[in-house]
Amino acid sequence: MDLLTNKAYAGLVFRKLLDKNEMIFLFLFVLGLFSGSFIVEKPNRLAGGTPLALDSVISDISIIAAAIIALIAVLLSKKKNFVYTNLSLLFLGLLLSFFLWQAGDYAAGVTSDNDYARISLSYGFWFLLGACYFFYIYNINFFSGAFYRFLLSISFFLPLTVVFAAGFADKLSLLIEFYYNQDRFFGEVLNHFKIAYGAVALAVITGFPVAVFITRNKKLSAKVFNVLGILQTIPSIALFGFLMIPLAFIVNIFPVLGKFGISGIGWLPAVIALYLYSLLPVVINVFTGIKSVPSDVVEAARGMGMGKYQILFRIKILLSLPVILNGIRVALVQSVGNTAVAALIGAGGLGVFIFQGLGQSASDLILLGAIPTIIIAVLTDSFMQILVDYTKKKTAYDKI
Repeated sequence: MDLLTNKAYAGLVFRKLLDKNEMIFLFLFVLGLFSGSFIVEKPNRLAGGTPLALDSVISDISIIAAAIIALIAVLLSKKKNFVYTNLSLLFLGLLLSFFLWQAGDYAAGVTSDNDYARISLSYGFWFLLGACYFFYIYNINFFSGAFYRFLLSISFFLPLTVVFAAGFADKLSLLIEFYYNQDRFFGEVLNHFKIAYGAVALAVITGFPVAVFITRNKKLSAKVFNVLGILQTIPSIALFGFLMIPLAFIVNIFPVLGKFGISGIGWLPAVIALYLYSLLPVVINVFTGIKSVPSDVVEAARGMGMGKYQILFRIKILLSLPVILNGIRVALVQSVGNTAVAALIGAGGLGVFIFQGLGQSASDLILLGAIPTIIIAVLTDSFMQILVDYTKKKTAYDKI
């Protein structure tokens, strides 16, 4: 009975010491440390490999030290003080950099004896990366200032950047795939941006006036949202395929359009499909933002002698700008992800590497397309969130 009581007491103390999110971080981190597959050693690019645990790459003492540093980082961050949080994120950034450097050093040793050999990062490393990134996101949200978030991000990401810039990870299979496809990679990144951002730009240009117009007609607004909602339910690959048929038919009737790059496959059906997907978050947020402006503020503006369009642009749109930008943020993140699928219809973008990797059973080539897509989506989301926070501070919306 005493043993059970002591265990219960120890569990209570542990829960008091760490909150739910910190326990999730430590669980994922320990899972990564002691997983049976930190890296995979392959005789060549396409062959199956042998999983190696972390203790095959670094010493047991280093593993224990890493676990202790992770716990210290958690305890430092509990103060929710900028200096302590900055230090905890720096510790975790350095730890990730150490793991990546050691994996790269092991890969350099293997590939020096066999040029065809490949060392791939396995789920153990991705558990560690996911745990640390989860911890970074959780703690950075306690600081609202963009400048403070920027400094915290530098502390976390700078050590990783140094490892890549110094070439310590160059012999990992993922980096080898990058160097083999380097010229094409940057071109596809540019294509990805053009398609994803271009589609959302069109949605903003056309959706904005539509949203403003339907704020005055309740029945019409319900019909518009029903149509846009139905479009959201169509799978992206099905919508791409559906658009190929009429576009190919139009080009057959007007062959001159082919000189402008218009065809049943390629960038145009991708942009049209992503444009249709982007309309709902843009229109609904503009509509909601304008409708949520308090009526007494509008009446006060009329009392000051403002006209209809002055009230729209200087009062309604200005005060609803955070909500509008939030809709654009959702549309952009959604569009960045769906653009990867557009590679199936010849639109280009980072999805090219994902589907090539799937066809060749080359996991690192898949990651060459997937990881940058995730990074672009995360950076887009973060940048737009900064804009949303900035506009909230610059408007009186929250104080009304």
